[in-house]
Amino acid sequence: KNPTKQQEYILSSIPVNEQWSYTIGGVYKHFSDKSNQTLVLSRNMLNNINYKYPDNDESKSRILDYSSQEIENKIRYEIVKRIDNYKLTYGVLGEYAKYNNSTYQKLSFGEISYSSDLDLVKYGAFGQISAKYFDERLTTSVGIRTDGNTYSENMQNPLNQISPRASISYQLSEKWSVNANGGRYYQLPAYTTLGFRTNEGVLKNKENNISYISADHIIAGVEYRFTENIVFTVEGFEKLYNKYPFSVSDSVTLATKGAGYGVFGDEEVVSTGKGRAYGLELMNRVRAKNFTST
Repeated sequence: KNPTKQQEYILSSIPVNEQWSYTIGGVYKHFSDKSNQTLVLSRNMLNNINYKYPDNDESKSRILDYSSQEIENKIRYEIVKRIDNYKLTYGVLGEYAKYNNSTYQKLSFGEISYSSDLDLVKYGAFGQISAKYFDERLTTSVGIRTDGNTYSENMQNPLNQISPRASISYQLSEKWSVNANGGRYYQLPAYTTLGFRTNEGVLKNKENNISYISADHIIAGVEYRFTENIVFTVEGFEKLYNKYPFSVSDSVTLATKGAGYGVFGDEEVVSTGKGRAYGLELMNRVRAKNFTST
Protein backbone atom coordinates (compact mmCIF):
# COMPACT_ATOMS: atom_id res chain seq x y z
CA LYS A 1 0.00 0.00 0.00
CA ASN A 2 1.10 3.55 -0.77
CA PRO A 3 4.41 2.60 -2.44
CA THR A 4 7.33 5.03 -2.52
CA LYS A 5 8.77 6.29 -5.81
CA GLN A 6 11.51 3.67 -5.62
CA GLN A 7 9.00 0.89 -4.93
CA GLU A 8 6.85 2.08 -7.83
CA TYR A 9 9.87 1.88 -10.12
CA ILE A 10 10.69 -1.64 -8.92
CA LEU A 11 7.10 -2.80 -9.41
CA SER A 12 6.98 -1.30 -12.90
CA SER A 13 10.29 -2.85 -14.05
CA ILE A 14 10.49 -6.34 -12.55
CA PRO A 15 8.68 -9.03 -14.55
CA VAL A 16 6.59 -11.83 -13.11
CA ASN A 17 8.61 -15.03 -12.80
CA GLU A 18 7.12 -18.52 -12.45
CA GLN A 19 9.36 -21.57 -12.14
CA TRP A 20 9.22 -25.21 -11.26
CA SER A 21 11.84 -27.94 -11.45
CA TYR A 22 12.55 -31.54 -10.52
CA THR A 23 15.50 -33.90 -10.28
CA ILE A 24 15.39 -37.68 -10.15
CA GLY A 25 18.19 -40.23 -10.31
CA GLY A 26 19.73 -43.44 -9.09
CA VAL A 27 23.16 -44.81 -8.16
CA TYR A 28 24.48 -48.36 -8.49
CA LYS A 29 27.74 -49.32 -6.74
CA HIS A 30 29.74 -52.52 -7.04
CA PHE A 31 32.54 -53.25 -4.56
CA SER A 32 35.50 -55.60 -4.92
CA ASP A 33 38.72 -56.10 -2.92
CA LYS A 34 40.73 -53.14 -4.21
CA SER A 35 38.29 -51.29 -6.44
CA ASN A 36 34.70 -50.16 -6.85
CA GLN A 37 32.55 -49.12 -9.76
CA THR A 38 29.77 -46.51 -9.70
CA LEU A 39 27.02 -45.98 -12.27
CA VAL A 40 24.86 -42.85 -11.96
CA LEU A 41 21.72 -42.10 -13.98
CA SER A 42 19.77 -38.87 -13.52
CA ARG A 43 17.27 -36.53 -15.12
CA ASN A 44 16.51 -32.92 -14.26
CA MET A 45 14.16 -30.34 -15.72
CA LEU A 46 13.60 -26.61 -15.27
CA ASN A 47 10.45 -24.87 -16.53
CA ASN A 48 10.78 -21.08 -16.59
CA ILE A 49 8.18 -18.39 -17.43
CA ASN A 50 8.70 -14.61 -17.44
CA TYR A 51 6.14 -12.02 -18.50
CA LYS A 52 5.50 -8.32 -18.06
CA TYR A 53 2.58 -5.98 -18.76
CA PRO A 54 3.24 -2.25 -19.28
CA ASP A 55 2.56 -0.45 -15.97
CA ASN A 56 1.30 -3.86 -14.71
CA ASP A 57 -1.91 -3.25 -16.61
CA GLU A 58 -3.14 -6.69 -17.72
CA SER A 59 -5.61 -5.14 -20.17
CA LYS A 60 -2.63 -4.18 -22.36
CA SER A 61 -0.48 -6.46 -24.50
CA ARG A 62 2.57 -7.98 -22.84
CA ILE A 63 5.91 -6.29 -23.48
CA LEU A 64 7.75 -9.45 -22.31
CA ASP A 65 6.50 -12.98 -22.87
CA TYR A 66 9.14 -15.65 -22.34
CA SER A 67 8.96 -19.37 -21.62
CA SER A 68 11.67 -22.04 -21.70
CA GLN A 69 12.39 -25.62 -20.70
CA GLU A 70 15.78 -27.13 -19.89
CA ILE A 71 15.89 -30.94 -19.75
CA GLU A 72 19.06 -32.96 -19.04
CA ASN A 73 19.46 -36.75 -19.01
CA LYS A 74 22.84 -37.79 -17.61
CA ILE A 75 24.91 -40.96 -17.25
CA ARG A 76 28.25 -41.32 -15.47
CA TYR A 77 30.44 -44.39 -15.00
CA GLU A 78 33.37 -44.23 -12.58
CA ILE A 79 36.02 -46.72 -11.44
CA VAL A 80 38.14 -46.28 -8.31
CA LYS A 81 41.20 -48.53 -7.77
CA ARG A 82 43.73 -48.68 -4.95
CA ILE A 83 47.25 -49.94 -5.65
CA ASP A 84 49.55 -49.74 -2.61
CA ASN A 85 49.44 -46.08 -1.53
CA TYR A 86 48.02 -44.89 -4.87
CA LYS A 87 44.38 -44.17 -5.61
CA LEU A 88 43.32 -44.17 -9.26
CA THR A 89 39.97 -42.72 -10.38
CA TYR A 90 38.76 -42.63 -13.97
CA GLY A 91 35.54 -42.72 -15.94
CA VAL A 92 33.32 -41.41 -18.70
CA LEU A 93 30.13 -39.35 -18.82
CA GLY A 94 27.41 -38.59 -21.31
CA GLU A 95 24.36 -36.38 -21.47
CA TYR A 96 21.41 -35.69 -23.74
CA ALA A 97 20.07 -32.17 -23.22
CA LYS A 98 17.05 -30.47 -24.74
CA TYR A 99 16.26 -26.75 -24.63
CA ASN A 100 13.05 -25.07 -25.81
CA ASN A 101 12.49 -21.34 -25.88
CA SER A 102 9.69 -18.97 -26.92
CA THR A 103 10.56 -15.28 -26.66
CA TYR A 104 8.76 -12.02 -27.33
CA GLN A 105 10.15 -8.74 -26.03
CA LYS A 106 9.23 -5.18 -26.96
CA LEU A 107 12.18 -2.80 -26.67
CA SER A 108 12.76 0.86 -27.41
CA PHE A 109 14.55 0.01 -30.68
CA GLY A 110 12.11 -2.65 -31.86
CA GLU A 111 10.86 -6.15 -31.09
CA ILE A 112 12.55 -9.50 -30.47
CA SER A 113 10.42 -12.49 -31.44
CA TYR A 114 11.66 -16.04 -31.98
CA SER A 115 11.24 -19.66 -30.99
CA SER A 116 14.14 -22.05 -30.48
CA ASP A 117 14.43 -25.81 -30.18
CA LEU A 118 17.90 -27.14 -29.34
CA ASP A 119 19.20 -30.69 -28.88
CA LEU A 120 22.67 -31.34 -27.47
CA VAL A 121 24.72 -34.46 -26.86
CA LYS A 122 27.48 -33.88 -24.32
CA TYR A 123 30.36 -36.26 -23.59
CA GLY A 124 33.51 -36.37 -21.53
CA ALA A 125 36.16 -38.42 -19.79
CA PHE A 126 38.26 -37.91 -16.67
CA GLY A 127 41.12 -39.46 -14.72
CA GLN A 128 42.93 -38.75 -11.48
CA ILE A 129 45.74 -40.32 -9.48
CA SER A 130 46.53 -39.44 -5.88
CA ALA A 131 49.07 -40.73 -3.38
CA LYS A 132 50.37 -40.18 0.15
CA TYR A 133 54.03 -40.15 1.22
CA PHE A 134 56.17 -39.70 4.35
CA ASP A 135 53.80 -41.46 6.72
CA GLU A 136 50.83 -39.82 4.97
CA ARG A 137 52.05 -36.29 5.76
CA LEU A 138 52.35 -35.40 2.07
CA THR A 139 49.33 -35.85 -0.21
CA THR A 140 49.50 -35.23 -3.95
CA SER A 141 46.91 -35.47 -6.70
CA VAL A 142 47.10 -35.04 -10.47
CA GLY A 143 44.12 -35.24 -12.82
CA ILE A 144 42.81 -34.44 -16.25
CA ARG A 145 39.38 -34.07 -17.81
CA THR A 146 38.00 -33.36 -21.25
CA ASP A 147 34.54 -32.34 -22.48
CA GLY A 148 32.74 -31.88 -25.76
CA ASN A 149 29.29 -31.53 -27.28
CA THR A 150 27.50 -31.31 -30.60
CA TYR A 151 26.52 -27.62 -30.49
CA SER A 152 29.25 -26.16 -32.71
CA GLU A 153 32.34 -27.20 -34.62
CA ASN A 154 34.57 -25.59 -32.00
CA MET A 155 32.96 -27.51 -29.12
CA GLN A 156 32.79 -30.90 -30.82
CA ASN A 157 36.51 -31.64 -30.48
CA PRO A 158 37.21 -32.69 -26.84
CA LEU A 159 40.90 -31.88 -27.35
CA ASN A 160 39.90 -28.20 -27.29
CA GLN A 161 38.62 -28.60 -23.71
CA ILE A 162 41.42 -30.50 -21.94
CA SER A 163 41.43 -29.57 -18.26
CA PRO A 164 44.56 -30.48 -16.25
CA ARG A 165 44.60 -29.97 -12.50
CA ALA A 166 46.89 -30.77 -9.55
CA SER A 167 46.92 -30.37 -5.78
CA ILE A 168 49.39 -30.82 -2.92
CA SER A 169 49.00 -30.82 0.85
CA TYR A 170 51.70 -31.14 3.50
CA GLN A 171 51.09 -31.64 7.22
CA LEU A 172 53.68 -29.53 9.06
CA SER A 173 52.62 -30.75 12.49
CA GLU A 174 49.70 -32.34 14.24
CA LYS A 175 47.76 -29.08 14.01
CA TRP A 176 49.19 -27.17 11.01
CA SER A 177 49.20 -28.00 7.30
CA VAL A 178 49.69 -26.11 4.02
CA ASN A 179 47.66 -26.68 0.86
CA ALA A 180 47.87 -25.58 -2.77
CA ASN A 181 46.05 -26.51 -5.95
CA GLY A 182 45.57 -25.26 -9.46
CA GLY A 183 43.84 -26.25 -12.63
CA ARG A 184 41.93 -25.29 -15.73
CA TYR A 185 38.15 -25.67 -15.86
CA TYR A 186 35.65 -25.35 -18.70
CA GLN A 187 32.00 -24.32 -18.49
CA LEU A 188 29.33 -24.36 -21.17
CA PRO A 189 27.59 -20.99 -21.78
CA ALA A 190 23.97 -20.73 -20.60
CA TYR A 191 21.24 -22.38 -22.66
CA THR A 192 19.64 -18.97 -23.22
CA THR A 193 22.84 -17.94 -25.01
CA LEU A 194 23.21 -21.19 -26.94
CA GLY A 195 19.57 -21.14 -28.07
CA PHE A 196 19.34 -17.45 -29.03
CA ARG A 197 17.99 -16.83 -32.54
CA THR A 198 17.43 -13.73 -34.61
CA ASN A 199 13.92 -12.74 -35.67
CA GLU A 200 14.69 -14.58 -38.91
CA GLY A 201 15.33 -17.82 -37.00
CA VAL A 202 19.15 -17.87 -37.37
CA LEU A 203 20.99 -19.58 -34.50
CA LYS A 204 23.41 -16.67 -34.35
CA ASN A 205 25.79 -17.81 -31.63
CA LYS A 206 26.23 -21.17 -33.32
CA GLU A 207 27.04 -19.26 -36.49
CA ASN A 208 29.60 -17.27 -34.45
CA ASN A 209 31.14 -20.61 -33.37
CA ILE A 210 31.19 -19.70 -29.66
CA SER A 211 33.18 -21.91 -27.31
CA TYR A 212 33.35 -23.12 -23.73
CA ILE A 213 34.29 -20.57 -21.05
CA SER A 214 37.71 -21.39 -19.57
CA ALA A 215 38.97 -20.48 -16.10
CA ASP A 216 42.44 -21.05 -14.62
CA HIS A 217 42.32 -21.41 -10.82
CA ILE A 218 45.25 -21.03 -8.41
CA ILE A 219 44.60 -21.49 -4.68
CA ALA A 220 46.99 -21.69 -1.71
CA GLY A 221 46.55 -21.52 2.04
CA VAL A 222 47.13 -22.88 5.53
CA GLU A 223 44.96 -24.99 7.81
CA TYR A 224 44.90 -25.11 11.60
CA ARG A 225 43.17 -28.03 13.30
CA PHE A 226 42.12 -26.70 16.71
CA THR A 227 40.54 -30.03 17.64
CA GLU A 228 39.52 -33.09 15.69
CA ASN A 229 36.17 -31.45 14.90
CA ILE A 230 37.14 -27.75 14.64
CA VAL A 231 39.26 -26.55 11.70
CA PHE A 232 40.32 -23.05 10.60
CA THR A 233 41.60 -22.30 7.08
CA VAL A 234 42.97 -19.21 5.34
CA GLU A 235 43.27 -19.33 1.54
CA GLY A 236 44.14 -16.89 -1.21
CA PHE A 237 42.91 -17.46 -4.75
CA GLU A 238 43.17 -16.09 -8.26
CA LYS A 239 41.00 -16.99 -11.27
CA LEU A 240 41.76 -16.03 -14.86
CA TYR A 241 38.80 -16.22 -17.25
CA ASN A 242 39.07 -16.56 -21.02
CA LYS A 243 36.61 -16.94 -23.92
CA TYR A 244 33.82 -15.40 -21.88
CA PRO A 245 30.67 -14.52 -23.91
CA PHE A 246 31.05 -10.91 -25.09
CA SER A 247 27.95 -8.94 -26.08
CA VAL A 248 27.97 -7.73 -29.67
CA SER A 249 25.33 -5.04 -29.02
CA ASP A 250 26.73 -3.62 -25.75
CA SER A 251 30.46 -4.43 -26.11
CA VAL A 252 30.69 -5.87 -22.56
CA THR A 253 30.94 -9.42 -21.25
CA LEU A 254 27.83 -11.16 -19.94
CA ALA A 255 29.56 -11.41 -16.54
CA THR A 256 28.82 -7.70 -15.99
CA LYS A 257 25.16 -7.89 -17.04
CA GLY A 258 23.71 -10.30 -14.48
CA ALA A 259 22.44 -7.84 -11.85
CA GLY A 260 18.96 -7.32 -13.28
CA TYR A 261 15.79 -9.39 -13.32
CA GLY A 262 14.18 -11.21 -16.20
CA VAL A 263 15.70 -12.99 -19.18
CA PHE A 264 19.50 -13.00 -19.25
CA GLY A 265 21.95 -14.00 -21.98
CA ASP A 266 19.55 -14.19 -24.94
CA GLU A 267 21.60 -12.08 -27.36
CA GLU A 268 24.33 -12.34 -29.95
CA VAL A 269 27.78 -12.91 -28.41
CA VAL A 270 31.32 -13.82 -29.41
CA SER A 271 33.82 -15.78 -27.27
CA THR A 272 36.39 -13.01 -26.74
CA GLY A 273 35.80 -11.84 -23.15
CA LYS A 274 38.55 -12.02 -20.51
CA GLY A 275 38.52 -11.42 -16.77
CA ARG A 276 40.29 -11.83 -13.45
CA ALA A 277 39.06 -12.51 -9.94
CA TYR A 278 41.12 -12.74 -6.76
CA GLY A 279 40.57 -12.71 -3.04
CA LEU A 280 41.07 -14.16 0.41
CA GLU A 281 38.83 -16.68 2.17
CA LEU A 282 38.63 -17.35 5.91
CA MET A 283 36.68 -20.40 7.01
CA ASN A 284 35.86 -22.16 10.27
CA ARG A 285 34.51 -25.70 9.93
CA VAL A 286 32.79 -27.34 12.90
CA ARG A 287 31.79 -30.99 12.66
CA ALA A 288 29.46 -32.62 15.16
CA LYS A 289 28.22 -36.20 15.23
CA ASN A 290 25.24 -35.63 12.96
CA PHE A 291 26.05 -32.50 10.97
CA THR A 292 28.75 -30.22 9.57
CA SER A 293 28.55 -26.41 9.56
CA THR A 294 30.83 -23.68 8.19
